[in-house]
Amino acid sequence: MPEGVFTITVSTAGLAPQQRQELDSQLRSEGIPTTWLGDLIQVDQAFEARVEGLVSTARAATPAAPVTAPGPAPAPTGFVATAPAYPAPAYPAPGPAYPPAGYPTGYGYAAAPLATNSNATTSLVLAIIGWVACPIASIFGVVYGRRALDEIADSGGTQSGEGMAKFGLIASWISIGLWGLVMLGFIVMFVLIAIIGAASS
Repeated sequence: MPEGVFTITVSTAGLAPQQRQELDSQLRSEGIPTTWLGDLIQVDQAFEARVEGLVSTARAATPAAPVTAPGPAPAPTGFVATAPAYPAPAYPAPGPAYPPAGYPTGYGYAAAPLATNSNATTSLVLAIIGWVACPIASIFGVVYGRRALDEIADSGGTQSGEGMAKFGLIASWISIGLWGLVMLGFIVMFVLIAIIGAASS
């Protein structure tokens, strides 16, 4: 309130919050400056009669009861209420199994990939070298191939490479046989040459 203006307080005790809001709106619409002090209204003394009249009118008015939606009507006596029948819901077709195959389930772990036996790889390489360049490599190819097969059999299924070991072993034996035939042919040829030379002299 402005200084130098004589003011009074009017009690609004007993008014509901909604009634106080409506009273405040009425005072503002009439241009009456007010200051709310809890349950009291501070106004200019010139508006005392008008404010008290509005407060009395608000006290006399009964607050409107809240509107509630009507509840369901009671079922007639002698009848049993039944729930309406609804169609069965259509569920989608089941998707792929989860988790996919190969992934760990529960607290287990997926099987680790098998390790290739190093001797099996060595046997295969030596067999190829024995065929191409050095027949002595085929001898080592047989040794490493035999060793690889024994190690794979003793590993309990934790090592792979049995196919390479067998291929290296067989290829090495064939290489040894072919080179042996070649060497035997050279030996026979030299013996025949020596016999023919001795007979000629």
